[in-house]
Amino acid sequence: MAFVYEQKFNTLNDGDLNGQDSWTANNFYDVQTTTKYEGAKGIAFINPDVDKDAYRSFTIVTAGTMYVALRKSATGAQATFNLNETGAGNYLFRLDFATDGNIKGQHNTTWTTYQAYTANQWYILEVTWDEVAHSRQV
Repeated sequence: MAFVYEQKFNTLNDGDLNGQDSWTANNFYDVQTTTKYEGAKGIAFINPDVDKDAYRSFTIVTAGTMYVALRKSATGAQATFNLNETGAGNYLFRLDFATDGNIKGQHNTTWTTYQAYTANQWYILEVTWDEVAHSRQV
């Protein structure tokens, strides 16, 4: 059976993401109704001057496809989205909205620049990975 997880945040309570649907967010991410890609709600990082993660653990998945809708309000600070291998310390993939205005991806130590981004514009990113074949595609 294929791995399926969908979270549009519409059914979560407004306010702190931490503890909702097994998310750990260090009180820096809020479920809110102002900035969203679709539906009624989205997640906002409430202190861009602090480097804090929001994460959720899953059972090990060696292959799959993930979609994520991201936007940044400015290019001055880096925003990162990671999918990590449990216990291995490696990224299955890492996506950065970097301070140089580019969307970049990393696997282990290899970086790829995908495209430039514009502040306040939504980007839907599809990432497909296969750990057995050691492949990633954004």
